[in-house]
Amino acid sequence: MGIIEYSIKLFELNRERKVLMINTGIYYQNKISKYDKCVIILFAMLPILDIYCMPSFGVLSIGEIVLLGIIMTTLIKDTRITIPKEAPFLAFYCFAVITTVLSLVFYTNYSYAASAIRLFRDLVYILSFTIIFKRHFNIQFFWNIYKKIVYILGMVFLFQFVFYYITGRHITLYLPFLKLNYAETSPIVLALQRVNMNRMESIFLEPASLVAYFVPVIVMALFAFEREDYKIAIFSSIILFLAKSGTAYILLMVVWGIYFILNERFKISVKILFVPLFVIGVSVYVYATALNEGSVISRVSEIFTDASYSSGKMRILRGFMIFNQLPVINKVAGVGVGNIGTFLEQNSIHIMDTKYLEYMSSFTYILNSTGLIGICLYIVPFFKRKRLFSSTYQKVLTISVFLVLLSSFIYLNLIYVFLMTILFLNGKDDRH
Repeated sequence: MGIIEYSIKLFELNRERKVLMINTGIYYQNKISKYDKCVIILFAMLPILDIYCMPSFGVLSIGEIVLLGIIMTTLIKDTRITIPKEAPFLAFYCFAVITTVLSLVFYTNYSYAASAIRLFRDLVYILSFTIIFKRHFNIQFFWNIYKKIVYILGMVFLFQFVFYYITGRHITLYLPFLKLNYAETSPIVLALQRVNMNRMESIFLEPASLVAYFVPVIVMALFAFEREDYKIAIFSSIILFLAKSGTAYILLMVVWGIYFILNERFKISVKILFVPLFVIGVSVYVYATALNEGSVISRVSEIFTDASYSSGKMRILRGFMIFNQLPVINKVAGVGVGNIGTFLEQNSIHIMDTKYLEYMSSFTYILNSTGLIGICLYIVPFFKRKRLFSSTYQKVLTISVFLVLLSSFIYLNLIYVFLMTILFLNGKDDRH
């Protein structure tokens, strides 16, 4: 390679890195240690490891044990780590502790253990995505690992999809010798329960987790880099479309809609703005007609109608209906973290009765647990940090994460740590 060709290639590489830094707010690091590589690989796999309970210790998942190990080794390796006074969600967490302690004092039959475990998990999660993972992150290395995992998960999903429409049976691919982090259910029991289910989840516990894990890859592929990675973006979009999730359909329309609207190459006419919605609509119709099944159209129609409830819509509505039934003091300060189920039983509040009393979205769970004060303290960090809205990539990612939190219950799962880490990554202060 000649000097001129090498100079041109180096210039283009530096330009791509500059664009990546501007879009994501993350400075590119040429060198990355083996330990940082291990941490990034484990970080990308945390939502998958969270599927299984730790043997002989069902309170924590395998993923959470790995997370605690990463935190401990990071603290040992770098004793200079401190919690900044203006750390995101610090005020929210302090209020959550106060309102939970007061609830345990003034209400009977509340579980001290359940509240303590929830608060400890919440603290670990916040420390993870605001302090720990930032010190190890390398955006380019993570992107390469993340794409490979997405491709593998997508191929597993397609295998399940084809298998179902050939045999009429849903196949689950969990490790049979481990209990699932799903009320400590056996993989065999869950497989029997889902044998006729026509919605695939790859190797996650439910389609909602698959949707949440796939969202950042589409946003990054379309907005984070100088050149769009259409291959992974389209592949992931197809998987989300086939997942038959109302949240996925909304996210696809939002992300691809913004991309088509803002991309100058597509500003040929006003009509071009309607192409994504038109294509999605036609695809839904053709897909449902070809397979002679209305579940896809049903999932889409459930988003916009009051006659039926999708799982996401039910989580949102049930959460707000429960909040509407709370006494004024609890609307303001909440019922305490981990106490919602007990509070509903003690006060005979029955709304859309489900097997799980805490069946609601992440936002409504926070609202009912910590009240209006708590939800306000929780939302403040999103808007206080202007970097979250400094580029199109950050804006679209923030909107996408908000939609997931609004419709899915991921708040106390490691997929929550995964999304929040990517969202709250900084620039210079990410590295020690």
